[in-house]
Amino acid sequence: MPLTIELTRTVPDDVEAVAVGVAAGALPEGPDAIMLAAQGFDGKRGDVKVVAGVDGRPRYVVGLGPAAEVDAAALRHSAGSLARAAKRHASLAVELP
Repeated sequence: MPLTIELTRTVPDDVEAVAVGVAAGALPEGPDAIMLAAQGFDGKRGDVKVVAGVDGRPRYVVGLGPAAEVDAAALRHSAGSLARAAKRHASLAVELP
C-alpha cells in the first residue's frame, strides 16, 4: 500500500487514529493529562502513549522532548516511534500546531 499525505484543516472522518506531539513538561490539560501521568508519560523524546479520543478513535500522544531541543532530528525520532506504535492502523492523522 503506497504512502499518501493530505493536508487538511480538520481531521477526516475516515481516519482510524489521531496523533499529537507534546513537548516535555507541556502535557495537555484535562482528563488526558491525568491518564498520561498515570502511564508515566512526561513528553520524553520518542515516548508514545495511547488515550481514548473524544470521538472514540485512539489518540497517540508522542513525546518530542524539551521544547528548546525540538529540531528535525527530534521530529524524525518521534515520527519513527509513532510509526512503530501505530503500525496496525491503515490511516493516521497527525495534528500540527
